[in-house]
Amino acid sequence: MKKFFYYVLIAILIYSFIFIIGIGMDYITQDSFSLSKENFKYPIKLTLMIFVGWLFQEWRKNSK
Repeated sequence: MKKFFYYVLIAILIYSFIFIIGIGMDYITQDSFSLSKENFKYPIKLTLMIFVGWLFQEWRKNSK
């Protein structure tokens, strides 16, 4: 259970880091690169979904 707690902590850290980068990118690009901003956000969402799926698998393995 302690291991799972660490995974959640790491996930939160990574998520907040990506969120801060996203805000920074929004601030830098403003509206001149709105299309590339969307392209930048999509892979992050995909990566987060994969990461959450992996966390869930690890949790199921550990809970058995």
